[in-house]
Amino acid sequence: MSARRRVGVRPVASPSEYRAEVDGLRGVAIALVVAFHGWPRLLPGGFVGVDVFFVLSGFVVTGVVARERAAGGFEPRRFLMRRVNRLAPALLLVLASTLVASTMLLSTSLFSSVARHAAAALGLVANLVQASESSYFDASVGAQPLHHLWSLSVEEQVYLFVAVILVMTGRRRLDWVLTGIGGVSIVAWLVMTNWLPTWAWFVSPTRAWEFLLGVGAWNRATGGTAQTAKMSFLGLAMVLLSASLFETNESVAGWWITSPAVGTALVLSAPRGSAITKLLSFRPLTALGLISYPLYLWHWPLLTMGRLAAPVASHGTVAVVAVLGSVGLAVLTTLVIEPPFRARPSSRKTAGLLVACGLGCLGAWQLHRAPELWVTRAPIEAEIERFVAQDVTCADARVGGCWVDAANALPAEECVERTPERLPLVAVLGDSHGARLAAGVRALQLERKDFRLAQLNRSLCPTLLGVGNAECRAHNADAFARLVAARPAVVIIHIRWTVYNYWRTTLAETLAALTSSLPGTMLVVVGPVPEWRVSLPYTLSRRAGGASVPERLVPEILPELRKLERELSATAIAGGARYVSSLDALCTVDGACLVRMSNDPLILSTPDAGHLTTAASRLVAERALQATVWR
Repeated sequence: MSARRRVGVRPVASPSEYRAEVDGLRGVAIALVVAFHGWPRLLPGGFVGVDVFFVLSGFVVTGVVARERAAGGFEPRRFLMRRVNRLAPALLLVLASTLVASTMLLSTSLFSSVARHAAAALGLVANLVQASESSYFDASVGAQPLHHLWSLSVEEQVYLFVAVILVMTGRRRLDWVLTGIGGVSIVAWLVMTNWLPTWAWFVSPTRAWEFLLGVGAWNRATGGTAQTAKMSFLGLAMVLLSASLFETNESVAGWWITSPAVGTALVLSAPRGSAITKLLSFRPLTALGLISYPLYLWHWPLLTMGRLAAPVASHGTVAVVAVLGSVGLAVLTTLVIEPPFRARPSSRKTAGLLVACGLGCLGAWQLHRAPELWVTRAPIEAEIERFVAQDVTCADARVGGCWVDAANALPAEECVERTPERLPLVAVLGDSHGARLAAGVRALQLERKDFRLAQLNRSLCPTLLGVGNAECRAHNADAFARLVAARPAVVIIHIRWTVYNYWRTTLAETLAALTSSLPGTMLVVVGPVPEWRVSLPYTLSRRAGGASVPERLVPEILPELRKLERELSATAIAGGARYVSSLDALCTVDGACLVRMSNDPLILSTPDAGHLTTAASRLVAERALQATVWR
């Protein structure tokens, strides 16, 4: 008996013939995703593996419907039952295991977040919860072991929608309905990625066009439509090049994501027996594809938990151990957990799984509401949480006025102070990290009263030319235009350098453009701040023992920060800017960085992974102003 038969895998691409290349393409997709999560710098665009899965899902579902119609009729109830039997067992196991591990590794607040994500996953709304919390590329998701389940909720929402559409339409009308839905979806995707990129990334209406590409691929593959081998290999190349060349940020949304999606459709449209199908039928690839679903479920919790359990270990070491462990767990899940439900389905088993999902959803929500009943609080955790809740740095940084996000068009006019004209103007540009630095500059301004301030900050928007979504580009164009009109004495640029890898190619161009537009203006680049692998509050509650807040600690990723700083300072100086080291302002020579600015009341240097509080940013701001000639 073949391995495919033992684990209950059904043919997916034809009413009569199993297409091994489909599992091979699954293997490619999961390899891209796991490599991206484990070693993001080696494969910065590996997240496109999710887009491959979306197109594959449309292809597979179309095949299921076609087979059932050929056998006598499609029944949405049976279709949804199979989905439950296919997806629920492994999902319940992973969620239960993650929650148990979280009670031992996470702080109270993080455990509450994990429980909320577990409830959302079982309620099929994980994508909506994630969209309301953070960007897909936000560094904070590294502390969320269930963040990856957003894509599963998207798929399940689409499956439910497909079942409803198939009940409501006939075969002839269905093609027109799906074509119309696909057109609306792609337009919504292109529009929303410019103005609401986070929601566009996560919600199913803006992702439906990828599933419908899979529907079209099925129709081409089984309808006798000729396709050359070159087009199929072009499709595979589009997928692999996207994974290699895409940057790790939301600026790749929009037209760029059509590349891996269309490439996947081209591969799936290949005729049977072609060279591409033989290549993708390579046994190691198909074997990886057969465990792709449980591997997807297991790999991110293991990577996250591994990094939390060993915060000072290298990412590479943790990734190797976690990926190997997730492969082993995926194999066991495929061979032990899934077969009783997939190979021998029954209404009773399906009902039991649905009840388990419902009870699990309610239970996880209760854990979210009362995490302290399950997680032992460190002695200082309550005090740290009070500080985080009472931190006024966002108000100091003028959030919503001079520090804006997607809810605001542009910063207010008064963010560029015009009087008194005799005083020099200091401009602070950048994303949310730049806004936090602006709070420190503003504190010095209010104290010294010897310069004016221009604060123009937008969250998730680096001050770099030619990057970011439409909102970010509009913000940067507006900021540069205001500065040209105001002629500042100093322009300070500060962003979260660790997440915008493309600064290496765009910073020099940006500095050259500013030098040309603002002759005589001094440019100052402020380097990366101390960052913590999860967050400073988590580090203090776990790594520091929880008894008290030490004055200094060495950040887990300090070697990475120092390496980045060397590259950044060289680029800034070569571009004619002054370079100011945040690490030198906040850390000792041996790398011990300030974590406590005050003990009574408690004031930390950051309430999260690296956004500086006003007290900490004031120290960096002093260094930045000392570097200016007019000081």
